Amino acid sequence: MPKQIAGALRKLKKVIPDYREPNTLRLAISPLATSYQEVFEGFKRIRDLVASGDYKSFEDKGNRVT
Repeated sequence: MPKQIAGALRKLKKVIPDYREPNTLRLAISPLATSYQEVFEGFKRIRDLVASGDYKSFEDKGNRVT
């Protein structure tokens, strides 16, 4: 499931996560280049994607998300 979420975040929500086997989803937030508003918006996109279940229909076509 985290792999589907990572791929869907990248393609559908324009959030670039780092997915690591077996089931870890990471975000790297740069304190110098990222505002609080951008952090909140990014987490809102993640929350909305998971709550809606839209990631379940996302197919990973071999693209590696890292």
